Amino acid sequence: MDRFGPRVSMLTIALLNAAHTLARSPSDFVRSMGIGINLGNTLDAPEEGKWAPPAQEVYFDAYVSAGFTSVRVPCSWGRHISDAPPYITVHNKFLDRVHEVVGWSIKRNLTTVVNTHHDDWLDGSKNETAFAHNLERLVAIWAAVGERLSDVPDELLAFEVYNEPHLQMTTDWLNRMNAAVLPAIRATNPTRVVFLGGLKLMNPHWIIQHPDAIAMLPASGPADPYLALEVHSYDPFDFCGGSKGPTAHSWEPDVISGWADPLRAWGSSRNVSILLGEFGCTKLQTNRSGRLSWYREMGSMARSHGFAATAWDDSGHFELLHRSARTWDEGVLNALFGRKPVEKLAIAEEVEDVVVRELPDPSWRPMDWAGEKVHLYTF
Repeated sequence: MDRFGPRVSMLTIALLNAAHTLARSPSDFVRSMGIGINLGNTLDAPEEGKWAPPAQEVYFDAYVSAGFTSVRVPCSWGRHISDAPPYITVHNKFLDRVHEVVGWSIKRNLTTVVNTHHDDWLDGSKNETAFAHNLERLVAIWAAVGERLSDVPDELLAFEVYNEPHLQMTTDWLNRMNAAVLPAIRATNPTRVVFLGGLKLMNPHWIIQHPDAIAMLPASGPADPYLALEVHSYDPFDFCGGSKGPTAHSWEPDVISGWADPLRAWGSSRNVSILLGEFGCTKLQTNRSGRLSWYREMGSMARSHGFAATAWDDSGHFELLHRSARTWDEGVLNALFGRKPVEKLAIAEEVEDVVVRELPDPSWRPMDWAGEKVHLYTF
């Protein structure tokens, strides 16, 4: 049996190879991503199903139906690999699952991003010796992931090196990590887009305050032509976040433009394309009108600034898709895509009933090419 399932015709193979050779620049890739969504709290949970319902193929039908054009698939690897060399192989069971879920996204032509997520064993290294050992594990992960997914066309899949460092990671460790991981990826994916991020949970303010900190994204331009930047923002956090609920019930638009404008200037000056990989406003925010206005502003800002943007969706406080009921928060969708005006409500008003949209029947699937079952690709 072939790597991606039963054999397909020579025409199919030729098409796959042709697609793979059409290397897409980071700017083209980011443009194709548009507004997307995260499959959050799923493959990045300690066990799939522990934090949110397990991934299902029908979710990707739902993403397409809602208008999303890209999906970020957070993946936590630490519990699924060994602490001793070779750490992981291409036959790893969790990598099999990642391969399957990524395939569902690729089959629908959704531009997709895979990462290492919640792998705090690296970021939390206690000393230099521990960091060196843990970095070897990370490099092994990316070598295996790169090899396993190397046949996916460059224009449909990107890699994100490391999600939200915020513990012990220093700028030196960050740059050493990037320098070690990128060659492991390039060994099998020479022209795939790779997203790098900064410290402080990938906050855009850190990039603005430390413009030259990421060694591979200098003022003269990326050290590798297929590198791009990823940032995350839940600002203002007192309005958008908080595990016990927000402490503020209003926000000012300049909070967003205050980081988005200088970040766009930073990227333009260095020819670095930008992905806003996570953003969201908690359902615990009782100012429904303000919450929808925030999503509307974030969507508008991403489009006007040329950023790709993938909203955080986690079946929790940042839920957009109710996976069990197969319904959307229609108000957020309309706001995010700028589909209709946001109704103005009193600031302290309780959350109104969410308008929902039924998703496609889960039995629906795209036709397989020529009636044959192809694991990743549909033509």
